Amino acid sequence: QTASEPGKPPLIPAKTLHPHIPLNNASLPAHQRLVLHDPAKKFCEDRFANLTARGQAALLGEIALKQQADLSDGTKPPLLLSAIRSRLSLSSDSPITSEIATSFFLDFPPNQMGLFLSREIRNPDIRSFVLERCFDELRTQLPAVAFTLAHLYAGGFYGLLTARGGRDQEHRPQLETISQIFGHAPIAELTYYVNDPLLSKRLAGRFGGTASRKAAVLTNFACGLKENAEGFVVPMSIGKRFNEIIFIDDEDKNLKQVLRCLIRGVCAHVFDKIGWVYRTPEMEMLLNDRADHLTEAEFAAHKVKRTGDLSFWSSLVDTLLSEYTRHTGHYQDRERLIADLVAEKRWMPDTIKVHDGRTLDIEPSIEILRTLFRENKPLLMGSIPSVVFNDIDRTILAVDAKFYVINKNAPGAEPILVFNQEQFAQEPNESHWITEASKISGIPEELLEVNWTHFRDEEQITSDHLLAYHNGGITKNPHLS
Repeated sequence: QTASEPGKPPLIPAKTLHPHIPLNNASLPAHQRLVLHDPAKKFCEDRFANLTARGQAALLGEIALKQQADLSDGTKPPLLLSAIRSRLSLSSDSPITSEIATSFFLDFPPNQMGLFLSREIRNPDIRSFVLERCFDELRTQLPAVAFTLAHLYAGGFYGLLTARGGRDQEHRPQLETISQIFGHAPIAELTYYVNDPLLSKRLAGRFGGTASRKAAVLTNFACGLKENAEGFVVPMSIGKRFNEIIFIDDEDKNLKQVLRCLIRGVCAHVFDKIGWVYRTPEMEMLLNDRADHLTEAEFAAHKVKRTGDLSFWSSLVDTLLSEYTRHTGHYQDRERLIADLVAEKRWMPDTIKVHDGRTLDIEPSIEILRTLFRENKPLLMGSIPSVVFNDIDRTILAVDAKFYVINKNAPGAEPILVFNQEQFAQEPNESHWITEASKISGIPEELLEVNWTHFRDEEQITSDHLLAYHNGGITKNPHLS
């Protein structure tokens, strides 16, 4: 997924406003490495840049009020307070209110207000105040945002694994927004639009649709392999260098499919170890049926909460050994078997972790950030071999894009049926929605089609992003009760 169609621009424009984290950053010469010498300052400035103009003005106003409250008699007022009083012709004993301070900053261009913040957070007290304010803001946002930020500031990488298609049409407004949220752009090698009609042809033949394609990307990536355009499995230039691959999504079908891949892999490797030869059509069916049964039971009880829990996988190995070793005539010790699999790098749960983006706990991520910033040490970006793959819609971006069913013969008319992403996630089948629209309107199904403007038109996507900001934030958490 690194090359674009001939004549098309690359996935990430060379002149992007946001830096990339080189994959080999930790091994580069010192002068070429991407180092944050003041991580807390970078974090605060990035979070500030994501606020609306009014949000920025309100935060600067809060800083001014804090300075006013902390001011001692006879102490020279900070520059921020002096500037407000001078501009508004206020006397030195006139109190500055929240309304006055906010109005003062709203008169500045939004791209200039960050200069005030950068100067004021040199004061440790103000920096601590702004950091806690940023953490409070993160608590209202999609949990994957805080998780990914903590991962980046701990030295990891992040990528995208989305069901969207037409990557060269969508990527500019989406990836510029995502790059602004995280302060760094995702590189092409870690960005997968699995339904792209041109760039994901090797995934197109997979049964199960989007969920199976996402699972295929993760499992191949963990093994350092990929399927080329002809369908052959070949080595990839990256993948093996990552010791940990974390997948975050908000849809059950995607989470369940990755869980199934992990369970099936464990079942297959255990069968190998105990001498159960399953590489026949009948045994393959048995293996798949067993994996399906175990996945359904585990997902119904715990979702994906235990995919990073070694005790769960050990209990699964125990279950398989107790069921099948009696047929093989010998017994394999569980600890030895797991140790052998890990040593052979065939223990996929040791590499792939799965998180539900709707229920992910934000507080551990905030605590990681707070601890890192308290240490105040220079940070080498990309220093650990770990990557977070995020879904996009309702995982890191809360954009209220719509699907329309329209009459082919009346393209300018009002949509016959409108449904949202959450509804489509539950029933990801165009024909279902066309049938529903036909029932409502009485128009024959062959005259109806799904309109994908919100997902394929760059201007519409940009407009949707602006509307999301206006409605309370492009990363606000829609999963909160």
